[in-house]
Amino acid sequence: MPWNTLWLILILLLCLAYVWFKYRASHREKHNRAPERESFTIEVLTEKVKNSLHELSHSQLADAGLHEEEYRRRINQRAEMRKALKGCVSGSISDKTYVKNLIGDLLTRSIGLSKSNIDEVIYFGETELLTVQDQFEIVFYLYRQQFGVDALSRMIDTYDLGRLRLSEGADDGGSYYISEEDIRYVFECEYRELGFREKTDIIVQRIYQHYKG
Repeated sequence: MPWNTLWLILILLLCLAYVWFKYRASHREKHNRAPERESFTIEVLTEKVKNSLHELSHSQLADAGLHEEEYRRRINQRAEMRKALKGCVSGSISDKTYVKNLIGDLLTRSIGLSKSNIDEVIYFGETELLTVQDQFEIVFYLYRQQFGVDALSRMIDTYDLGRLRLSEGADDGGSYYISEEDIRYVFECEYRELGFREKTDIIVQRIYQHYKG
């Protein structure tokens, strides 16, 4: 066999081997690559909470193989949950509290909200990235811890936010409003580092607003 033919066969075999090793390496990398973790946002968490609550309230307990006592307990729990989900819309404080506690449990026990990812939902650790809504809800939460149902009125009185605002050159007698600058100032004065439970409560409130209004 001519040397030229042998060289061509050898080069062809080397090319085939190279293609094979590249394919195996690519396949192995794809197989070993860790799946991308789903980002945690208010929208994503709200959807997960909705799906979880729907599943809890519509699951078929008869097919779960439960003992009679456990079956009755689950039936009563589901009835209580359905009642609370309906009652919180009409303004029942106890039903709202029940639903918020349920959302908090779902987030931390089932959905995977933790200390390592909670700042992805709201940028608690990077205050310069917080929106005005974030800042207001954080400050309002801190006031509510101290003053309960009087939180908003105490905040307004403390920072004189209820005063009449007169616009320069306007002749309409002024108006009452709270500006974004007001919220930023109050936030700068009141903010402190929050614990995991406090951050979770604020996120629960935001999800509840998205879910139930």
